[in-house]
Amino acid sequence: MSKTAYPYAAELGAFLYSSGLISAAPTAQQSQLFFDEAINAAVAEWERETGWVPFLSGASQTRTYDPPGPSPGNVQGPVGVFYGVNSVGGSRKLFLNAGVRSVTTVKVGVTLTSAGTALTQNQDFWLRPQNATNYDRPFTYIEFGYPQYGSPQSITVTAPFGFGSTVPDDAWLAIMKKSAKHLVPMLQTAQFGGLLKWADADASEQYREKPFQSLINSWDAQNAPVIGRYQRKVFA
Repeated sequence: MSKTAYPYAAELGAFLYSSGLISAAPTAQQSQLFFDEAINAAVAEWERETGWVPFLSGASQTRTYDPPGPSPGNVQGPVGVFYGVNSVGGSRKLFLNAGVRSVTTVKVGVTLTSAGTALTQNQDFWLRPQNATNYDRPFTYIEFGYPQYGSPQSITVTAPFGFGSTVPDDAWLAIMKKSAKHLVPMLQTAQFGGLLKWADADASEQYREKPFQSLINSWDAQNAPVIGRYQRKVFA
């Protein structure tokens, strides 16, 4: 199973209650916790750690790429054809630096004065790795039927970028734990206070120990293998 959205505020509140961090009927102070902000911060952290930005795909968007090639600048095209001093390319594999489960449009030869040429999937290009979706993984690069040459930023890909249109349960729960971690310091301070002792003569101070640290450590330990399972492997 998987979720169609990231955790929301009420679900985070239920998670905190089930963890023994807030009461069933939240106090006035607990009700003022920044639930939405904690979730947003956790999602951003999850995306940075896994390398899928975004992780949850939404509406299609258009991203621009250089024609793929081993070395940019002054690249010679096919025999008898020279594409100009600003041409780049020479390769068939375009790495997207993101994931896609499908594409809407792929265009080549896009310039300020030309809308470019739309290519046909499974004829002019293929989504790779070939069997990615069999393992519930997105495609990460395009393989063209012929080497690409052209000006910088002359290829556009329109697609709902992301790891997928749903969030797997283990990823969703990891994001929930990350969200809760952002709120623990406030809950800790509210319940146990901060400064325990101040000695003016010695200019020293002592703070209470972190009573929820063992819980945070257990969440981190549980999240570590989940993050590892979803980390994007960068090949280029």
